[in-house]
Amino acid sequence: MSCLGMALVLVLAQAAAPTAACTEGNATQQAPAPSEASGTFAVLAYFSEGFLGMMLELGCFCVAFASLRYGFPKFRRSASAAKAATDVAVRSKGSAFGHDASPKTARVLTAADLLRCAREGAPCLPVELEGSLTSEALAQMVVECERLGSHSEIIEAAAWLHRLSMDRRVHIFSSTFERLLAIYALGDEARGRDCLHRLLSRRRVLNAGICKLVMVRCVASKCLGLALGVAAHLSQRQDLGLPVFKALLSVYAAAGMHNEACGIYNRMLEAGVEPDAGAYGKLMRCAQAVGNELLSQELAIKSEGCGCIKTILKAIRSAGKEGQLEKAIEAFRQVDLGRALGVSTLAYNIVIDACCANKDVVRALELFEEMGQKGVKKNHITFNTMIKGYGAVGQAGQLHAMMGDMKRSGFEPDRATYSCLLGCHAKASEFEQMWKVLAEIDRLGFGLDSHIVAIVMRSSRHLPTTQEVEKALSILDRPGVDPCADVLVLCAALEACICAKDRQRLDRVMSGYMNRRSSLTGSACLYCLLVQACGVLGRLSMARQVWGIMLQEFDAPTEVGLGCMVDALVEGRQAEEALALFQEWRGRVACGTITYSALIKGFAHVSDADRAMEIFREMRCHGVPRNAIVYTSLLTAHVRAGFMDRVDGILSEMREDGCSPNAITFSVIIRGHCLAGNMSTAVEAMQRMAEVGLQPDCVIYNTVISGCVRQSNYDLADMLIADMKQKGVAPSNITISIVLRMWSRRGCLDKAIETVYDALEGYSNWEQEGKGHSPPIVDAQVGSELIGACIHHGKPKLALEIFRDFKRWPNFDGPDGHAYNAIICGLVKSGDVREAARIAEESLEVLRGGFGKKTVDPNTMFQLFRALRNADLIEKIGFPLYDKLVSVGFPVEARWITLRYC
Repeated sequence: MSCLGMALVLVLAQAAAPTAACTEGNATQQAPAPSEASGTFAVLAYFSEGFLGMMLELGCFCVAFASLRYGFPKFRRSASAAKAATDVAVRSKGSAFGHDASPKTARVLTAADLLRCAREGAPCLPVELEGSLTSEALAQMVVECERLGSHSEIIEAAAWLHRLSMDRRVHIFSSTFERLLAIYALGDEARGRDCLHRLLSRRRVLNAGICKLVMVRCVASKCLGLALGVAAHLSQRQDLGLPVFKALLSVYAAAGMHNEACGIYNRMLEAGVEPDAGAYGKLMRCAQAVGNELLSQELAIKSEGCGCIKTILKAIRSAGKEGQLEKAIEAFRQVDLGRALGVSTLAYNIVIDACCANKDVVRALELFEEMGQKGVKKNHITFNTMIKGYGAVGQAGQLHAMMGDMKRSGFEPDRATYSCLLGCHAKASEFEQMWKVLAEIDRLGFGLDSHIVAIVMRSSRHLPTTQEVEKALSILDRPGVDPCADVLVLCAALEACICAKDRQRLDRVMSGYMNRRSSLTGSACLYCLLVQACGVLGRLSMARQVWGIMLQEFDAPTEVGLGCMVDALVEGRQAEEALALFQEWRGRVACGTITYSALIKGFAHVSDADRAMEIFREMRCHGVPRNAIVYTSLLTAHVRAGFMDRVDGILSEMREDGCSPNAITFSVIIRGHCLAGNMSTAVEAMQRMAEVGLQPDCVIYNTVISGCVRQSNYDLADMLIADMKQKGVAPSNITISIVLRMWSRRGCLDKAIETVYDALEGYSNWEQEGKGHSPPIVDAQVGSELIGACIHHGKPKLALEIFRDFKRWPNFDGPDGHAYNAIICGLVKSGDVREAARIAEESLEVLRGGFGKKTVDPNTMFQLFRALRNADLIEKIGFPLYDKLVSVGFPVEARWITLRYC
């Protein structure tokens, strides 16, 4: 085209551009008919991408936009046009949308701002952009969303923008809907289906490239419902290429629709599309899945010379995942390693991984050694695969030896290596080694991935001490650790927090999930844990919300899911609602032992033994198996209701049912006798427990000894304490507290002090002996009781001496507020107000940690200030102390330093 002709085209295009600005659907201005500009824009469309690129370089955005708008239909529907349209929209910054696109409408939020608004739940755009949410601006901001880092962030920002545009009734271009559809395919199936429905309702023919992208993303994110919807849209199309056909194959294979996948082969032949190696591999696997031997043979013949090795490698992987190890090795032997030198290492890695996945490390080691014999190079993945195999079977010695071979071969262990090592030690309950590996990961700066976090969370349920459990759970507090980023980590974190009853972290994890649930793929296990967590937190409204989400996802709950919801209602003291829910679903869900046990426990919580017995009788009537947990819950209901006379009958029925009482069953019965004051009967129950081979544990001894102390039956208490030592039952902090209280009541303060210091000596011995068992723990409760005993016996100086000695006590987590209350009140009563004020000031360091169980009682402080007033020390000591209390937020009162209370 001559320069004069080009200039004429540009002039005509720029003149027509303002009238070309209209949107799809309900546009604010009537668009000119295609015939009005058909000549000019047909010429523009003729030059397709080359012309568009030139127009963009020249800055003629209106011409570029108009060529897209009125060019040839085939070009408008092509993938290159979609890319060009994005370039026009982004680079023009609004000018391509005609005279309606003022500079104000061109202003859009950045990706970071969009994510911030989404997480804050902002109801509108920021003030400076208010009123600028147009269809064009929306299209640009949807593009911005895709600049975010993770899939969950992209979905979160796009969903907020979509919801905002719907609330403001902003028209959404079909191209914007397509982009939203591709975003939701990353993991939000519900919104993706809505977008697809809206696009199809506009009689929109979706771009094949968009369909392929959506299907590929759906397979990765397991949004198979959305993928099948797109596949149905493509079912009658004749203009599909190989990439789209391969995406269709992936969707049908992932959904288990192997017959439909085999039908794709005929469609490919009709369209004149030749399958490549990847397509042949997928088709062969689908044909084998449905037993179509003829098609399998045809595909095998045609795949010769077309990536046959890749097909074999995929067959090895597939057989390994299905547990068919012999079939995997047989397929591996078909690889001609002499002709496929480039994939020899890959082939060995795949078959070794298949062996390790099936826990056959002997066969894996044989193949590993065979690599060296045949001169096949080992790489980083080879060693990590072997290490993973040894970790799966818990062979820590061989794992460390393989790490040594790895280093000698010139490969440094990476995060995956240490992750396998960590899992191996955790599986073998070698927790000290597990902590060393975790420290090494931190030292090397690898960071914690989801697999490492999940391993530590799962191991927290088996850790021997509360300190180690806290250390494991504290990983959730680290920067960069997001328990909601992955379903695997989320399930492990929920289970760990529930088991440890760590409500604070559990609350944080639950809040994170509720804010980002749209970006996570739910599973039955996840929903059960979420409902269980709501029960632990006492949030019935949230439990009902999660229950509703689960029903939308799965239509009907599983038996475990129903049991968890019933249990959550029971924990919230809503036994009647739990019973109503059970009656609603028992005809459609197989209600088993778990659900019935939860109902019985619910009526046990409210001490309704009769209703608990009704549920139990119904359980027997329906033939539901009973176990020790069911009978223990039934006994708990009767014990709490005070019906101890029915206990023997329930035990007889339990034995007739073939259920043996366990330690928890006996613990419930013994506790009931102790509460009723029948100490001799409680001891007889302990003896029966020993007769059936169950050793009473520390909790049972504590229960009976405490009952003896309440009944002042000190001789029996002494006998039980001696029996406890003889049988090697390790005392707990509760045991020490009970014995201390007993000696204090008997007037033997020296014995009370001796009990505590013997326990402290026991802790030192425990450290020297190698920590083979749980240590005796002297905690803040024991310390405060000992101080209280000294004060009660009129020994404030001795109490002060012990209080100062607290700092030397090993593993001591005090003093707490109770200890401060006792020592301050004791010193005030003895007249040593100066020392009392000094300790009160010392307690401010404790108060800085927050108010709760460590808070000093305000009444104690008032008694101290009154004593300071009476001793004429209010100005010298009282006023400065008062100011310090105010500075830490202590609830002070002005009357403490006024004359009225002299």
